[in-house]
This record gives sequence, structure tokens and C-alpha cells, in this order.
Amino acid sequence: MRINAGRSLCLALVLTVLRAAAAAAEPHIVWQVDNPFRFFLDTADTHMHRATWASLSEAERAHPVMAAERVLAERHPDGWSAMTYLNTCWDPGLNRYACRAKSDYLNPKSHTVLTRLEGLDDSQTVDCTWLTSPQGKGPRGKAVTLPCDTPVQLEVPYPKGAWISVEIGGRQVAEAAARVTDLFIVGMGDSFASGEGNPDVPVRFSPDRTADYGVGSNKSPLSGYPARVGDWKEIGDLNFIEENARWQDQACHRSLYSYQLRAALQIAVEDPHRAVTFAGFACSGAETTFGLFLDYKGNEWVPNPPDLPQISAIAEAQCGGKDARDYDLPEAYHINEKIPELKGGLVLKKCDVERARKIDLLFLSVGGNDIGFARLVANAVLADKSILRRLGGWFGQVHGVAEAGAQLDALDDRLKSVNRALHNLLHVPWSESDRVILAAYPPMALLDDGKSICPDGQAGMTVLPEFSLSEAKARE
Repeated sequence: MRINAGRSLCLALVLTVLRAAAAAAEPHIVWQVDNPFRFFLDTADTHMHRATWASLSEAERAHPVMAAERVLAERHPDGWSAMTYLNTCWDPGLNRYACRAKSDYLNPKSHTVLTRLEGLDDSQTVDCTWLTSPQGKGPRGKAVTLPCDTPVQLEVPYPKGAWISVEIGGRQVAEAAARVTDLFIVGMGDSFASGEGNPDVPVRFSPDRTADYGVGSNKSPLSGYPARVGDWKEIGDLNFIEENARWQDQACHRSLYSYQLRAALQIAVEDPHRAVTFAGFACSGAETTFGLFLDYKGNEWVPNPPDLPQISAIAEAQCGGKDARDYDLPEAYHINEKIPELKGGLVLKKCDVERARKIDLLFLSVGGNDIGFARLVANAVLADKSILRRLGGWFGQVHGVAEAGAQLDALDDRLKSVNRALHNLLHVPWSESDRVILAAYPPMALLDDGKSICPDGQAGMTVLPEFSLSEAKARE
């Protein structure tokens, strides 16, 4: 009996393998979202990142964004974003997520998928007819007839999806269900979130001009430094400003290198059946009060600065870019008067829950400016006996860990207020708070190893004798 049972088991295994091999040999449909990162208007821009992800080794995929950036930096000396940042679904004139090519950007109605038929012999000499029928209500798609070895673009309704079938000579040879998962990913916060320090187009230096800064603290000449390109006469004149770094959002210094956008882009390219709708509103210099709850114009002057606090801007995006209602909230967010800026006169937008698009993931980095990040930097880099340090101290622009500690205590209440707004105004369920990712700040003045603090000295700051990094203060 044991021998017969063993033979039966072996026979069953053989039949299973044969059936699987036969199924794999049969014609079958393979599909992927053509442009999974919908923020990029040109599909080729997304394909570049998808191909880069596919080229990474298993070890590199442990840190995919950094690994991809290293690969892309070798191919694009000026940065990949320089070719992309003007061709997105961000309208800088309106300060809104909108684009003519995708009127349904914030609330997609369909996705273009790229399909191909695999497992068919003689596919080069046979024509295939591709058909789509919605899984919900709606008309069938147009039939497309092409050689069977040719990839085909088809429109798949969202969110219901569609059945895709292939016929040869009127006989169906393959069928597949295609349903795209479209994630709405939102970003908000300050300079750490916006990509400050990594513009889409960096300042270019002239091969013909240099800048001189006189004599340094050690009496050595400060000459031969790189100078910005352009026909400028003085630093700050019109020609000089025209050669400034360029950003997706100039006022907020928000770029495509923002960790929030790069994380969303990575999520998009990893799954062939997934798409991402991204809306980032982080702004350099923003605080929880002026920035998230209250109007904040950014840290660089532009003719049309942001006209909504970030919470209201996200609520408007949830409503498809319009019709989010204003709510007067004089008592809701000041946390028993601990945040006086939010008491009385606070008006924020909110999209009705029936219309609001669900936020699948929200990236948040905020709090550094609330505790005086710039003042802490000044404390670490201004020499103890410098005039700038004394002047900054008089005007309250330099403080150390003791002063920041008091503001850190107050930050707890501010973050509680933000958390309340995310749930009450942006409809993130309390039971699903893991949709919100609060990113921590790295320590100040780290070396390349990611652990060590820069030692005392003027490295990178030699043109101004008043600057001298203190390792001890940076460690605070």
C-alpha cells in the first residue's frame, strides 16, 4: 500500500508540473501601467526611472532611491530633473496640481496600460485583435488589430478595471483581468521635505570668471573662487538673479529631488500594476503654524507665492482641485490656548468626506523651524567672538540647545494639533494612522559615513572669517 501511495503521489506531481508547463506555453496576456508615476507628463521620464530600478542589483535594492540616484548621476551630469521639472502636472502660475494633458490628474478616470501577448508561436506572422470590456458600467473599448508580436496601448477604466481579450481569426486565444491600483500620496512639511539644497537646475559656474573675497583669517588671499555664469556686474543685480537655481516651486524651493517625491516615484515603478498620483506641498521655512495651518509665502520672493496653507491645499487636492469648503475653526486647534497663533480667525478648507479622495500615504517632516533650526545652525557655525554672533544674539537669531529645549516642549502640542487636523480635516481614519509617516531629521553636520560629525574648522566656509564650525555645538 505504501508503494502504491508513493507511486500515486509521484504521478500527481508529474501531472501538476506538466499542466503548469502547458499553461505557461499557452498564449497569455502580460500588462503593465504605461506611465505609473502620473505626475510626469512624458512617459519616457517614468520609463527612465523604471529601467533604472530594473537594472539595480539585489544589494542595491536595499536602498533603491540612493542607488538609483548614483546611477542617474553618472548619466546626467546636470541632474535628471533638469530635463523633467517643467514637464509635470504642477502649474506654477496657479500654484496647483493641474495639467492640460491630464484634466483628471487628481482623480483619474482611466489608465493607459501597455499589453503584449506571450507564448504564441509565429507571433510575427499573425495578426491579433485586442478587445476591452469594462468590469463595471461603460462602453467597450475600440478593437485594435496589430501583428501579435507588437505591444498595444489600451485604456483601462479606473477603479473598476477591464477585461482584456485577444482574438485570432475570430477565436479568443487569451483573456486577462486588468485593474490598476492607483495610490494617492501626499507630501507636506518644511525644507527637509521640499528638497532644499537640491534644486532641479543648479546654479551654473562660468569657465571664464572667478570671484575674489579679499583676505582670509589666516592672511591668505581668497581668490580664484568659482563665479556664476551671466553678464552680471554685482551680486544681486538682475542678471545675477536670472541665473538663480531653478525649482519646481521657486517660492518653496521644492524640487523633484524631494525625498517625498522620490519615495512616491519608487513606489510607482516597483509594481507593474500600480500607479501613483502624487501631490507634494512642502515649503522651505514652513512651521506647523505658518506653513501648515496659516498662510506662508515661502522663502524666495516670486510674483505668485502660495495662497493656501498646506492643510487647505491638500484638502483642495482631495476635492479634485476645486469646491473644498472653507470652515471657520476659532477654537479647534490651539490646544487650550497653548498655540495662540491658531486661536480665533483660523479658516481652513475641508473636502466633504463623500467627495474627498482617500489619502493612501502622507509624508510629513515638520518641527525643525518651530524650535529654531536656523538659530541652532548659527550657534554652531558662528565663531564665539564674531561680531555676527553678538549681533545675532541681540536680535534673537542665535540660540543653543537650552533655548531650543523650551521650544521643543511646545512642539509636542503643535504636533498634536497637526495630528488632529490630519484626521479631522483630511479624513485620515484614526484607526489607520500608519498612513502618516513622520520622517525624523538627521543630525547636523554629518560626514559621508552618516555617523561622524564634522570636526572644528572652516571647511567650505573660508570666504567669511566669521564662520567656523564648532563640533561640540553641532553635537548638541
